[in-house]
Amino acid sequence: MIVCLDGPYGVGKTAVADELKPKLEKMDYIIIDSDSVYIEWVKDNPLHAAFGGTMPQFNRHFVAYYLQLLTERMRVTGKNIISVMALTDDICRNGILQELRNADVNVKHIVLMATEGTIMSRIKADKKRKDNSSEEWVNSQLAYLYDKSPEEYRIYTDDRSIKDVASEVFSIISHI
Repeated sequence: MIVCLDGPYGVGKTAVADELKPKLEKMDYIIIDSDSVYIEWVKDNPLHAAFGGTMPQFNRHFVAYYLQLLTERMRVTGKNIISVMALTDDICRNGILQELRNADVNVKHIVLMATEGTIMSRIKADKKRKDNSSEEWVNSQLAYLYDKSPEEYRIYTDDRSIKDVASEVFSIISHI
């Protein structure tokens, strides 16, 4: 099974995945964070970003690579996968989520949501972020997720701790 942990930039996907990691590893899950994979992928060949987009979810070449990585890891290890990626564009939604479903892979889609104000304050407070250039995309990503993902598991993260949100995600995962 592949669980897609989705949400707009800055909502806390990576922080939630980091919080879940110890529990999920005991349950035969592997967490794959698209941002980390993308950084390594571009480091190996900087032209990947130049000819496909500088954000993982907008780069068709990366989306194809990431889809192959997810399915290969699941096949080789026999473990379930948690994919951490903003599926906030048709390129990545169709290239990953829809392709997995078309291939009859058992896929669960969990979308983390928050208000624009909450997300913007998280982005500005995050000292690890090198820049805040993606702030401008928050509104369009939220609108996209509301429009394209009405049937998915939604978890609202406003005024909640990472630990609390991670517990809710864990509850969903452990019951599917």
